[in-house]
Amino acid sequence: MDGEDITNEDVTIYQLCADGIAVIVNKANPATDISLENLKKIYTDKSLNWIDIGVEFPEEE
Repeated sequence: MDGEDITNEDVTIYQLCADGIAVIVNKANPATDISLENLKKIYTDKSLNWIDIGVEFPEEE
């Protein structure tokens, strides 16, 4: 829930904690620079393929 979504003046929002993630990929993965927006797409199932976020794999020989 985002604090901006609440409009009732009787409600006070307190942040209790924060969480962080580390993204680790195989060295052979051609994804060298993934934006925060694209990470959000991956973790919210809005992007299910690498090509959806602009990463293309070379053709296999």
